[in-house]
Amino acid sequence: MAVTLRDIAERAGVSVVTASRALRGLTVVDPRTRQRIQEVGRELGYSQHRGVMGRLPARYRSTIQRIRVLLPFFAGLEKQMFGKPTFEAYLKGLRGAIEDSGGELLIESIENPADMMVRLRSLRYHGIVMRQTLPQAMVTQLTGMAPVVYGSGLDYYPRISCVHANESRAAAVIADRLIRLGHRHIVSLFPIWTGWWVSEWWKPWADAKSVVDLDASGMSVISARAAALSYIAESCRKSVNFMVARLGDGDNCRWPTIDAALDDLFAPGRPDRPTAIISTYVEEARHYIRLLAKRGIRVPRDVSVVAYGIRSQVEVACEQPSLAMIDLPLEACGRATLELLHRQIADPQAIPVTMLLEAPFVEGQSLGAAPLPGDSR
Repeated sequence: MAVTLRDIAERAGVSVVTASRALRGLTVVDPRTRQRIQEVGRELGYSQHRGVMGRLPARYRSTIQRIRVLLPFFAGLEKQMFGKPTFEAYLKGLRGAIEDSGGELLIESIENPADMMVRLRSLRYHGIVMRQTLPQAMVTQLTGMAPVVYGSGLDYYPRISCVHANESRAAAVIADRLIRLGHRHIVSLFPIWTGWWVSEWWKPWADAKSVVDLDASGMSVISARAAALSYIAESCRKSVNFMVARLGDGDNCRWPTIDAALDDLFAPGRPDRPTAIISTYVEEARHYIRLLAKRGIRVPRDVSVVAYGIRSQVEVACEQPSLAMIDLPLEACGRATLELLHRQIADPQAIPVTMLLEAPFVEGQSLGAAPLPGDSR
Protein backbone atom coordinates (compact mmCIF):
# COMPACT_ATOMS: atom_id res chain seq x y z
CA MET A 1 0.00 0.00 0.00
CA ALA A 2 1.40 3.41 -1.01
CA VAL A 3 2.70 5.65 1.76
CA THR A 4 0.91 9.00 1.96
CA LEU A 5 1.77 12.41 3.36
CA ARG A 6 -0.74 11.78 6.14
CA ASP A 7 1.16 8.60 7.16
CA ILE A 8 4.39 10.58 7.46
CA ALA A 9 2.72 13.49 9.27
CA GLU A 10 1.18 11.15 11.87
CA ARG A 11 4.45 9.28 12.43
CA ALA A 12 6.40 12.57 12.81
CA GLY A 13 3.71 14.25 14.92
CA VAL A 14 3.18 17.21 12.60
CA SER A 15 0.47 18.51 10.28
CA VAL A 16 0.14 17.33 6.67
CA VAL A 17 1.04 20.85 5.47
CA THR A 18 4.26 20.86 7.53
CA ALA A 19 5.15 17.38 6.26
CA SER A 20 4.64 18.49 2.66
CA ARG A 21 6.79 21.60 3.12
CA ALA A 22 9.56 19.65 4.84
CA LEU A 23 9.70 16.99 2.13
CA ARG A 24 10.05 19.71 -0.48
CA GLY A 25 12.97 21.24 1.43
CA LEU A 26 11.28 24.56 2.15
CA THR A 27 13.15 26.73 4.64
CA VAL A 28 9.97 27.87 6.40
CA VAL A 29 10.14 24.61 8.39
CA ASP A 30 12.54 24.44 11.35
CA PRO A 31 15.70 22.57 10.18
CA ARG A 32 15.48 19.96 12.94
CA THR A 33 11.80 19.34 12.23
CA ARG A 34 12.47 19.17 8.51
CA GLN A 35 15.26 16.63 9.02
CA ARG A 36 13.05 14.47 11.29
CA ILE A 37 10.23 14.46 8.75
CA GLN A 38 12.59 13.61 5.89
CA GLU A 39 14.05 10.74 7.92
CA VAL A 40 10.54 9.39 8.54
CA GLY A 41 9.86 9.66 4.81
CA ARG A 42 13.00 7.69 3.97
CA GLU A 43 12.17 5.03 6.56
CA LEU A 44 8.73 4.56 5.00
CA GLY A 45 10.10 4.61 1.44
CA TYR A 46 8.06 7.65 0.49
CA SER A 47 8.59 9.70 -2.68
CA GLN A 48 6.88 13.08 -2.83
CA HIS A 49 6.10 12.92 -6.54
CA ARG A 50 4.23 9.63 -6.45
CA GLY A 51 2.69 9.94 -9.89
CA VAL A 52 6.07 10.43 -11.55
CA MET A 53 8.68 9.11 -9.15
CA GLY A 54 6.90 6.19 -7.56
CA ARG A 55 7.67 4.42 -4.30
CA LEU A 56 11.16 2.90 -4.17
CA PRO A 57 11.11 -0.88 -4.60
CA ALA A 58 11.85 -2.73 -1.35
CA ARG A 59 15.01 -4.34 -2.75
CA TYR A 60 16.63 -0.89 -3.11
CA ARG A 61 15.82 0.55 0.29
CA SER A 62 18.65 -1.10 2.20
CA THR A 63 21.45 -0.64 -0.34
CA ILE A 64 20.50 2.87 -1.43
CA GLN A 65 21.27 4.21 2.04
CA ARG A 66 24.94 3.39 1.44
CA ILE A 67 25.11 5.16 -1.89
CA ARG A 68 28.44 6.31 -3.32
CA VAL A 69 28.05 9.46 -5.43
CA LEU A 70 30.62 10.82 -7.87
CA LEU A 71 30.92 14.58 -8.40
CA PRO A 72 33.40 15.04 -11.27
CA PHE A 73 35.04 18.28 -12.38
CA PHE A 74 36.51 18.68 -15.83
CA ALA A 75 39.29 20.93 -17.09
CA GLY A 76 40.18 22.25 -13.63
CA LEU A 77 36.82 23.91 -12.97
CA GLU A 78 36.98 22.94 -9.29
CA LYS A 79 39.71 25.57 -8.86
CA GLN A 80 37.08 28.22 -9.58
CA MET A 81 34.16 26.54 -7.79
CA PHE A 82 35.50 25.73 -4.34
CA GLY A 83 35.34 28.67 -1.97
CA LYS A 84 32.41 30.33 -3.76
CA PRO A 85 29.53 30.73 -1.29
CA THR A 86 26.91 29.55 -3.78
CA PHE A 87 28.75 26.34 -4.65
CA GLU A 88 29.69 25.68 -1.04
CA ALA A 89 26.01 25.93 -0.07
CA TYR A 90 25.07 23.39 -2.74
CA LEU A 91 27.93 21.10 -1.72
CA LYS A 92 26.91 21.32 1.95
CA GLY A 93 23.40 20.15 1.07
CA LEU A 94 24.54 17.33 -1.20
CA ARG A 95 27.26 16.07 1.13
CA GLY A 96 24.97 16.36 4.16
CA ALA A 97 22.20 14.34 2.49
CA ILE A 98 24.66 11.64 1.43
CA GLU A 99 26.35 11.39 4.83
CA ASP A 100 22.98 11.42 6.65
CA SER A 101 22.10 8.24 4.76
CA GLY A 102 25.48 6.62 5.46
CA GLY A 103 26.78 7.20 1.94
CA GLU A 104 29.94 8.73 0.53
CA LEU A 105 30.65 11.63 -1.85
CA LEU A 106 33.60 11.21 -4.22
CA ILE A 107 35.03 14.36 -5.84
CA GLU A 108 37.22 13.70 -8.84
CA SER A 109 39.16 16.13 -11.04
CA ILE A 110 39.78 15.16 -14.67
CA GLU A 111 42.16 17.41 -16.57
CA ASN A 112 42.50 15.56 -19.87
CA PRO A 113 39.58 14.32 -21.99
CA ALA A 114 41.60 11.32 -23.14
CA ASP A 115 41.64 10.12 -19.53
CA MET A 116 37.93 10.65 -18.85
CA MET A 117 36.55 7.17 -19.50
CA VAL A 118 39.55 5.33 -18.03
CA ARG A 119 39.49 7.41 -14.85
CA LEU A 120 35.76 7.11 -14.34
CA ARG A 121 35.76 3.35 -14.95
CA SER A 122 38.46 2.92 -12.30
CA LEU A 123 36.16 4.32 -9.58
CA ARG A 124 33.27 2.64 -7.78
CA TYR A 125 30.05 4.64 -7.48
CA HIS A 126 26.28 4.31 -7.90
CA GLY A 127 25.55 7.59 -9.66
CA ILE A 128 27.03 10.82 -11.03
CA VAL A 129 26.12 14.40 -10.09
CA MET A 130 27.05 17.07 -12.61
CA ARG A 131 27.41 20.82 -12.06
CA GLN A 132 29.09 22.07 -15.21
CA THR A 133 28.32 22.32 -18.91
CA LEU A 134 29.75 19.62 -21.13
CA PRO A 135 29.26 18.80 -24.82
CA GLN A 136 26.29 16.51 -25.39
CA ALA A 137 28.53 13.68 -26.60
CA MET A 138 30.43 13.65 -23.31
CA VAL A 139 27.23 13.67 -21.27
CA THR A 140 25.94 10.74 -23.32
CA GLN A 141 29.10 8.82 -22.47
CA LEU A 142 28.57 9.50 -18.78
CA THR A 143 24.94 8.34 -18.84
CA GLY A 144 26.15 5.08 -20.37
CA MET A 145 28.23 4.44 -17.24
CA ALA A 146 25.83 5.35 -14.41
CA PRO A 147 22.68 7.37 -13.63
CA VAL A 148 23.36 11.09 -14.02
CA VAL A 149 21.57 14.01 -12.36
CA TYR A 150 22.32 17.69 -12.94
CA GLY A 151 22.37 19.80 -9.79
CA SER A 152 21.95 23.05 -11.71
CA GLY A 153 19.73 24.79 -14.23
CA LEU A 154 21.23 22.91 -17.17
CA ASP A 155 17.98 21.15 -18.03
CA TYR A 156 18.44 20.97 -21.80
CA TYR A 157 20.16 17.56 -21.82
CA PRO A 158 17.69 14.86 -22.95
CA ARG A 159 16.72 12.12 -20.49
CA ILE A 160 18.52 13.66 -17.52
CA SER A 161 16.77 14.89 -14.37
CA CYS A 162 17.87 18.12 -12.76
CA VAL A 163 17.10 20.35 -9.79
CA HIS A 164 17.53 24.10 -9.48
CA ALA A 165 15.88 27.28 -8.25
CA ASN A 166 12.69 28.41 -9.92
CA GLU A 167 14.33 31.17 -11.98
CA SER A 168 11.15 32.12 -13.83
CA ARG A 169 9.23 32.82 -10.64
CA ALA A 170 12.22 34.59 -9.07
CA ALA A 171 12.46 36.93 -12.06
CA ALA A 172 8.73 37.63 -11.87
CA VAL A 173 8.97 38.39 -8.13
CA ILE A 174 11.81 40.87 -8.70
CA ALA A 175 9.97 42.59 -11.54
CA ASP A 176 6.77 42.79 -9.49
CA ARG A 177 8.58 44.35 -6.50
CA LEU A 178 10.30 46.94 -8.67
CA ILE A 179 7.22 47.88 -10.67
CA ARG A 180 5.12 48.23 -7.51
CA LEU A 181 7.73 50.69 -6.22
CA GLY A 182 7.35 52.79 -9.34
CA HIS A 183 10.43 51.66 -11.27
CA ARG A 184 9.99 52.01 -15.03
CA HIS A 185 13.63 51.98 -16.17
CA ILE A 186 15.24 48.70 -15.12
CA VAL A 187 18.48 47.13 -16.30
CA SER A 188 19.98 43.69 -15.69
CA LEU A 189 23.66 43.33 -16.58
CA PHE A 190 25.24 39.95 -17.31
CA PRO A 191 29.06 39.98 -17.40
CA ILE A 192 30.06 37.42 -20.05
CA TRP A 193 33.84 37.35 -20.21
CA THR A 194 35.88 35.04 -22.42
CA GLY A 195 34.17 31.69 -21.99
CA TRP A 196 35.80 28.98 -19.91
CA TRP A 197 35.59 26.64 -22.87
CA VAL A 198 38.07 28.73 -24.87
CA SER A 199 40.48 29.42 -22.01
CA GLU A 200 43.85 27.70 -21.85
CA TRP A 201 42.83 25.12 -19.30
CA TRP A 202 39.79 24.10 -21.35
CA LYS A 203 41.68 23.92 -24.67
CA PRO A 204 42.63 20.19 -24.44
CA TRP A 205 38.90 19.37 -24.21
CA ALA A 206 38.03 21.57 -27.18
CA ASP A 207 40.75 19.86 -29.21
CA ALA A 208 39.58 16.36 -28.29
CA LYS A 209 37.54 15.73 -31.44
CA SER A 210 39.25 12.37 -31.89
CA VAL A 211 38.04 11.32 -28.44
CA VAL A 212 34.53 12.79 -28.37
CA ASP A 213 32.22 14.46 -30.83
CA LEU A 214 32.40 18.00 -29.51
CA ASP A 215 28.97 19.60 -29.58
CA ALA A 216 29.46 23.32 -30.00
CA SER A 217 25.87 24.03 -29.04
CA GLY A 218 26.70 22.84 -25.56
CA MET A 219 29.13 25.74 -25.29
CA SER A 220 26.72 28.55 -26.17
CA VAL A 221 24.47 28.27 -23.14
CA ILE A 222 22.03 31.04 -22.24
CA SER A 223 21.63 30.83 -18.48
CA ALA A 224 18.20 30.15 -17.05
CA ARG A 225 18.45 33.43 -15.15
CA ALA A 226 19.11 35.55 -18.22
CA ALA A 227 16.37 33.74 -20.12
CA ALA A 228 13.85 34.24 -17.30
CA LEU A 229 14.64 37.95 -16.94
CA SER A 230 14.51 38.42 -20.73
CA TYR A 231 11.07 36.82 -20.82
CA ILE A 232 9.78 39.10 -18.05
CA ALA A 233 11.33 42.11 -19.77
CA GLU A 234 9.52 41.25 -23.01
CA SER A 235 6.25 40.64 -21.16
CA CYS A 236 6.18 44.11 -19.59
CA ARG A 237 7.91 46.10 -22.34
CA LYS A 238 4.80 48.19 -23.12
CA SER A 239 4.82 49.75 -19.66
CA VAL A 240 8.42 49.35 -18.50
CA ASN A 241 11.79 49.97 -20.13
CA PHE A 242 13.43 46.70 -18.98
CA MET A 243 16.85 46.04 -20.50
CA VAL A 244 18.76 42.76 -20.20
CA ALA A 245 22.28 43.37 -21.51
CA ARG A 246 25.53 41.44 -21.76
CA LEU A 247 28.92 42.82 -20.81
CA GLY A 248 32.25 41.57 -22.09
CA ASP A 249 34.42 40.98 -25.12
CA GLY A 250 32.21 38.48 -26.91
CA ASP A 251 29.64 38.79 -29.66
CA ASN A 252 26.34 40.51 -28.84
CA CYS A 253 27.85 42.27 -25.80
CA ARG A 254 26.50 45.79 -25.43
CA TRP A 255 29.40 47.19 -23.40
CA PRO A 256 32.96 45.90 -22.90
CA THR A 257 33.19 46.64 -19.16
CA ILE A 258 31.02 47.46 -16.15
CA ASP A 259 32.52 50.97 -15.99
CA ALA A 260 31.61 51.58 -19.63
CA ALA A 261 28.07 50.39 -18.99
CA LEU A 262 27.57 52.64 -15.95
CA ASP A 263 29.10 55.66 -17.70
CA ASP A 264 26.63 55.24 -20.56
CA LEU A 265 23.56 54.30 -18.50
CA PHE A 266 24.01 57.16 -16.01
CA ALA A 267 25.21 59.82 -18.41
CA PRO A 268 23.96 63.32 -17.39
CA GLY A 269 20.71 64.20 -19.08
CA ARG A 270 19.93 60.68 -20.27
CA PRO A 271 16.11 60.43 -20.23
CA ASP A 272 15.98 56.69 -19.60
CA ARG A 273 18.51 56.47 -16.79
CA PRO A 274 17.90 53.26 -14.81
CA THR A 275 16.19 53.55 -11.45
CA ALA A 276 16.95 49.89 -10.65
CA ILE A 277 19.75 47.43 -11.40
CA ILE A 278 19.39 43.66 -11.15
CA SER A 279 22.66 41.88 -10.42
CA THR A 280 23.27 38.17 -10.92
CA TYR A 281 25.57 37.80 -7.89
CA VAL A 282 25.99 39.37 -4.45
CA GLU A 283 29.68 40.21 -5.05
CA GLU A 284 28.80 41.83 -8.36
CA ALA A 285 26.02 43.88 -6.73
CA ARG A 286 28.44 45.17 -4.09
CA HIS A 287 30.83 46.14 -6.87
CA TYR A 288 28.05 48.07 -8.64
CA ILE A 289 27.22 49.95 -5.44
CA ARG A 290 30.87 50.98 -4.95
CA LEU A 291 31.21 52.14 -8.56
CA LEU A 292 27.95 54.07 -8.36
CA ALA A 293 29.08 55.79 -5.14
CA LYS A 294 32.22 57.00 -6.92
CA ARG A 295 29.94 58.66 -9.47
CA GLY A 296 27.88 60.33 -6.74
CA ILE A 297 24.92 58.01 -7.32
CA ARG A 298 23.34 56.86 -4.06
CA VAL A 299 21.65 53.52 -3.33
CA PRO A 300 18.67 53.35 -2.93
CA ARG A 301 17.82 57.07 -3.17
CA ASP A 302 19.00 57.42 -6.78
CA VAL A 303 18.95 53.81 -7.92
CA SER A 304 17.89 50.50 -6.33
CA VAL A 305 20.01 47.35 -6.55
CA VAL A 306 18.64 43.79 -6.31
CA ALA A 307 20.87 40.72 -6.35
CA TYR A 308 20.78 36.94 -6.55
CA GLY A 309 22.69 34.98 -3.91
CA ILE A 310 22.31 33.24 -0.58
CA ARG A 311 21.21 34.91 2.63
CA SER A 312 24.36 33.93 4.55
CA GLN A 313 26.51 36.02 2.18
CA VAL A 314 24.66 39.16 3.24
CA GLU A 315 24.45 38.25 6.93
CA VAL A 316 28.19 37.52 7.21
CA ALA A 317 29.31 40.60 5.28
CA CYS A 318 27.20 43.03 7.35
CA GLU A 319 27.78 45.70 4.70
CA GLN A 320 25.56 48.74 4.26
CA PRO A 321 23.20 49.14 2.64
CA SER A 322 21.97 45.61 3.18
CA LEU A 323 21.11 43.95 -0.10
CA ALA A 324 17.61 43.13 -1.28
CA MET A 325 17.98 39.75 -2.91
CA ILE A 326 16.62 36.48 -4.19
CA ASP A 327 17.77 33.86 -1.68
CA LEU A 328 18.76 30.90 -3.87
CA PRO A 329 17.87 27.56 -2.17
CA LEU A 330 21.18 25.94 -3.08
CA GLU A 331 21.58 23.84 0.07
CA ALA A 332 18.08 22.46 -0.50
CA CYS A 333 19.01 21.85 -4.14
CA GLY A 334 21.97 19.76 -2.98
CA ARG A 335 19.73 17.59 -0.81
CA ALA A 336 17.12 17.27 -3.55
CA THR A 337 19.81 16.13 -6.00
CA LEU A 338 20.26 12.97 -3.96
CA GLU A 339 16.50 12.34 -4.04
CA LEU A 340 16.55 12.45 -7.84
CA LEU A 341 19.60 10.19 -7.96
CA HIS A 342 17.89 7.66 -5.65
CA ARG A 343 14.92 7.64 -7.99
CA GLN A 344 17.08 7.13 -11.08
CA ILE A 345 18.98 4.27 -9.49
CA ALA A 346 15.77 2.59 -8.34
CA ASP A 347 14.20 2.88 -11.80
CA PRO A 348 16.64 3.56 -14.69
CA GLN A 349 13.65 3.86 -17.05
CA ALA A 350 11.92 6.55 -14.98
CA ILE A 351 10.77 9.64 -16.87
CA PRO A 352 13.29 12.47 -16.30
CA VAL A 353 11.98 15.31 -14.16
CA THR A 354 13.01 18.88 -13.46
CA MET A 355 12.56 19.87 -9.81
CA LEU A 356 12.15 23.61 -9.20
CA LEU A 357 12.62 24.93 -5.66
CA GLU A 358 11.26 28.23 -4.43
CA ALA A 359 13.73 31.11 -4.06
CA PRO A 360 12.28 33.57 -1.53
CA PHE A 361 12.77 37.32 -1.76
CA VAL A 362 14.73 38.92 1.08
CA GLU A 363 14.06 42.58 1.81
CA GLY A 364 17.06 44.89 2.08
CA GLN A 365 18.04 48.56 2.29
CA SER A 366 19.29 48.59 -1.31
CA LEU A 367 15.69 48.54 -2.57
CA GLY A 368 13.56 51.67 -2.45
CA ALA A 369 10.92 53.60 -4.34
CA ALA A 370 11.83 54.97 -7.75
CA PRO A 371 12.94 58.63 -7.70
CA LEU A 372 10.18 61.03 -8.69
CA PRO A 373 10.59 62.90 -11.98
CA GLY A 374 12.66 65.98 -11.41
CA ASP A 375 14.53 64.58 -8.41
CA SER A 376 18.24 65.41 -8.42
CA ARG A 377 20.12 62.26 -9.20
